Amino acid sequence: MRHTDLQAAAMLRASTIAFDVRTETAISEVAAEMSLDRLEVIRLALREWLAMRKSLRIPSDIPE
Repeated sequence: MRHTDLQAAAMLRASTIAFDVRTETAISEVAAEMSLDRLEVIRLALREWLAMRKSLRIPSDIPE
């Protein structure tokens, strides 16, 4: 897993992630549509993103 992936996962685990206003608004809108809270939407999005990356077999040693 890439270093940035691990950083994102760690931030979510600690619940300390903050986004710009437009991103927060989008997360809130999606959360309302899905009847989920903000953190659940973020976790779901990250889980799906990581699963997609894994299925594409993106090497973890690609420079960023």
